[in-house]
Amino acid sequence: MLQRTKQIDTYYIDISETFSTIGLVVCGEEIVARAVVDSAIRVHRGLGGPGLLESAYEEALCWELGFRGHRVERQKLVPINYRGRMLETSLRVDLLVDRSVIVECKAIGRWQDLYQAQTLTYLRILSLHLGIVVDFGHELVRDGIQRIVNNRATPSL
Repeated sequence: MLQRTKQIDTYYIDISETFSTIGLVVCGEEIVARAVVDSAIRVHRGLGGPGLLESAYEEALCWELGFRGHRVERQKLVPINYRGRMLETSLRVDLLVDRSVIVECKAIGRWQDLYQAQTLTYLRILSLHLGIVVDFGHELVRDGIQRIVNNRATPSL
């Protein structure tokens, strides 16, 4: 079904209806994850590949996902609860897409285990299941995309 959104004056296809029609079961976060990967590739190509600051890729990815009809929260503050007390220091998630998938943007060109630990911590604090780290510093961005799964949370439908 083709729908027009008034907020961003564009069109998008509701693919969830299509998948259910052909008998596939796809949970909501997988649809979001596919959109994140497709959008990251488009942003990487559109900005000419590696070489920019992380914030440029993050902003463009935020715009691209919004253009596709997703709700994106950028630089979302995440409070930390320690033994029942909220700490003054908060974490900052790069992107939270449709309240179901965390996206961490990097522009380094090499994987560090810290990225996985950081994203997994965000997932646990927010009780979410899926995070995606996108490192735009690679010649091919697909080589810099990693899925991080929090096995303590259930996937969103």
